[in-house]
Amino acid sequence: MAIQQHKHCVICDKAIPPDKKVCSERCEEQLNAKLKKNKRWSSLYTAFYIIFIGFVIYILIQIFLPTK
Repeated sequence: MAIQQHKHCVICDKAIPPDKKVCSERCEEQLNAKLKKNKRWSSLYTAFYIIFIGFVIYILIQIFLPTK
């Protein structure tokens, strides 16, 4: 007996047809919430890195170009 082609739901890991990502509307809502949360954190990390780089540049300017 051969195993049929299938994938697993990215949320609950149930077997699903290969053309689907999730098994139910509930899992789809959870996936969308997870993606939204990841996007928000990604934006926050990007802002943090930009501020950090700006701070490093400011410190380097203060070290190499001291004011009189």
